[in-house]
Amino acid sequence: MILAVVALAGCGEKTQSEIGEEAIRERLEKTMGKLTEADFEKVTGLDLQGDDRISDVGLKELPKLKNLAYLNLTGTKITDAGLKEIAKCRSLKRLNLWHTQITDAGLKELPQLQQLTSLDLRHTKITDVGLKEVAKLVQLRSLMLHNTKVTKAGIIELHKTLPKCGVRIEKRKWPSYASPPKAAPEKLIADPIVEKSIRMRLKKPAGGLTKEDLESVKTLFLFLNELTQVPKDLEKLKQLTELHLNNNKLGNVKGLEKLGQLKYLHLENNNLTNLKGLESLTHLKELDLNNNPNLTKAQIAQLKKALPYCA
Repeated sequence: MILAVVALAGCGEKTQSEIGEEAIRERLEKTMGKLTEADFEKVTGLDLQGDDRISDVGLKELPKLKNLAYLNLTGTKITDAGLKEIAKCRSLKRLNLWHTQITDAGLKELPQLQQLTSLDLRHTKITDVGLKEVAKLVQLRSLMLHNTKVTKAGIIELHKTLPKCGVRIEKRKWPSYASPPKAAPEKLIADPIVEKSIRMRLKKPAGGLTKEDLESVKTLFLFLNELTQVPKDLEKLKQLTELHLNNNKLGNVKGLEKLGQLKYLHLENNNLTNLKGLESLTHLKELDLNNNPNLTKAQIAQLKKALPYCA
């Protein structure tokens, strides 16, 4: 799925309502005329990062965006009151609240967002108490908690409910399972990052990985690992149908062409400069390339042409 994201351009002294409307019009390329319900349904992403004029008042129109999947409010003045409006956007999958004024009290609204897969709470006043509400987001796969008051004990409790959720706090990612043994004879998987993810998926923290183990892996989460290239060991996962490589530092997709069974591929939030090889993944149904600023419209259009059945 290639998300359409609204980016906020620089604007003069405008009301919050006008700022939001301008961002929507820019995305829709509709400078004049009334915005209709059909227009609002076309908006899947809204990026208001860094605009300190945006506060709770400016969020009252959000529920009109029925298909909003991505919302970035980093550096805005929203508080717990604003989360009540955000919680009405039930289609949200990714929410960035970095450097906002939200607290544990506001997080009580979050469980309404049951499609949420990524949540950024860095530089907020969140504590372990707030994590109890986050734990109710059963689809959550990525959680950023740098510079909060969350403790390791809180993370451990969270992982009991959300074992598949990758968490980052103070530049560390705490896994759900113990690290695999360092000395495992005849390793089939050499890459420690890939191995750890496979073990977490199989719930096999120790012991040798077998070919049967690898053939049983259909979904793999490798986001938030600062990967600069696609791990070579992935080609050994012949039955892999869903792969999450988002939020890394990938510059290309070399190696992914060998994963012929892939149906769902997440590559958002990387540094991709080309998409060569993805055209061979003819089984793809969904592909997310959002937030790869170096990709051109022409590259994306060419890939869409090669994969007409991929959303």
